[in-house]
Amino acid sequence: MRASFVNPTQLTKLLSSSVKEATGRELAIAGPVSLSVFPTISVKAEQVSLSNATWASNTNMLTLKQIELDVRLMPLLKGSIEIGRIGLLGLQMNLQTNQAGDGNWNLTPPSTEPGKAREPTSSGDTNSSAMFVSYSAIDIVDTQINYQDASQKTKVIQIPKLAIGISDGSSNILMDLKYANYTLGLKGKTSLLRNAIRDWNQSPVKVDLDLGLTLNGKLLAITGVIDKQLQKLPQFQINLNSKSFDLAPLAGSALVAGSAGKFSAVASPQSQEKYFFSDEALPFNVLPVADGIVNINIDQLELPGQAPFTNFKTTLQFKKNRIDANDLSFNVGKGSANVQFSIADLNAPSPKIFSKGLAKGFSVEQLLASTGSSSSVSGGETQLAWNLKGSGLSLHQLVSRANGVVQLSVGKGTVDTQFLNKGGDFVIALLNAINSLYKKTKIKMIWNVVLSLICL
Repeated sequence: MRASFVNPTQLTKLLSSSVKEATGRELAIAGPVSLSVFPTISVKAEQVSLSNATWASNTNMLTLKQIELDVRLMPLLKGSIEIGRIGLLGLQMNLQTNQAGDGNWNLTPPSTEPGKAREPTSSGDTNSSAMFVSYSAIDIVDTQINYQDASQKTKVIQIPKLAIGISDGSSNILMDLKYANYTLGLKGKTSLLRNAIRDWNQSPVKVDLDLGLTLNGKLLAITGVIDKQLQKLPQFQINLNSKSFDLAPLAGSALVAGSAGKFSAVASPQSQEKYFFSDEALPFNVLPVADGIVNINIDQLELPGQAPFTNFKTTLQFKKNRIDANDLSFNVGKGSANVQFSIADLNAPSPKIFSKGLAKGFSVEQLLASTGSSSSVSGGETQLAWNLKGSGLSLHQLVSRANGVVQLSVGKGTVDTQFLNKGGDFVIALLNAINSLYKKTKIKMIWNVVLSLICL
């Protein structure tokens, strides 16, 4: 039944003023608005846009071809808003961070007076659950997210489909996502997400996970439980299992997420070229401050720019502001590594990292061949042991502040001098420093190195 007694123009003004008060942004509805009241209150609007931060490049932070909301009537009469379905079509989001690290998605409205907090809009009731908005189903079709960082580089993420529904007391999730040459899918079920969102920090929450994440067809099974008690950090035990998985796209996503909020690069792009190790800030701030365990068991793990790791296993222990891994192990070809590491003071200006381990059974020939190098290298049996500590936000800071012991043993091998030429003076200087007895011929260089390095 269509509500002819409701003036669409007045409804648009009401929605716009409410959004303006809540976010400080302008909501514009250029297309038609329709309303029906039976069996649910259904609102449909077309050509919707939300204005951007004043410093952002685009006029609008988001635009929508169409939005549909089905609001259930009985819960509304009891003072709560329960949305049966949210439907979004043609959503485009223009996300951006500025030089200060501010994200344009921060929708906190400005205070009316400097230093004075905004007063509650309800009559003295600040309980967030008094007017909680819940939902039963979300359908989002044809979404594009444009992310622009402070260096003006833009990343484009497409989400052809995102659906969240309810069945047999669980939330069913289905998502397809495309980024660069990567295709990501998420499918599975969890405990009711709407209840978890509603009860978070209001009453105890337990969420069971049974999901499958695919990256370019490679499946990562995610199972476990998240337990949130009142006035305590979330506790979780999560298991990640896969036959083969590629971390490259997730690493890129972490760098995007790391730009959120107040997270800026350690140095400008121009200054980064001065250092052998990058001075770009690592995304420490995306690591969760929580209490829990993540068990990882991946038969073959692909890493950006590295040879694949096989039999990758570890248990990550999250202890509030610290993450420990005491049993990380993996193989690369015939070689194996056993590592311990910890990251402490995650949200401090200079996080601390400790690592020690032993890698053996490798050869220079094997490592270069596994990365696809065409250089003529043979032999070079290698063993590496280390015990290091460092602090900082970037690789450059971590290496420059590192202290501890590194012991490297490299056996007899040969390498084409053209390969050394490509490496530049750094490789020559390093070989001169660690082995003054190498024999150089016109074609090949032979070395026999035992190195013990102390970083002061």
